[in-house]
Amino acid sequence: VAALRASGSEVKEELTAKITESQAALTAKLTDSEKALTAKITDSEKALTAKITAEVAALRASAGEVKEELTAKLTDSEKALTAEVAALRASGSEVKEALTSKIAESQAATTAKLTDS
Repeated sequence: VAALRASGSEVKEELTAKITESQAALTAKLTDSEKALTAKITDSEKALTAKITAEVAALRASAGEVKEELTAKLTDSEKALTAEVAALRASGSEVKEALTSKIAESQAATTAKLTDS
């Protein structure tokens, strides 16, 4: 009985030691896994932040290009309208001169007819 008790105590101590070692190994693996996962999350966050920053920069550049293009088109339109207004003014002056000349001719003809009559 004493021998069995001693043997049982040795087995108990041996099993307790193995359980403690296993728990320590599992805790170490868990800690390593946690560190690896934290590193992956950090790397992913950095990559995502870089990607978002690049996309925002690209959008800003694109918006700048669109603004420049629209400004150029607006400038071209303003120049074209200014030219059209100048042409209309010149045309209006020519029409005014022609009408003034015709009115003067008509008045002269009317005056001549009246004088003849």
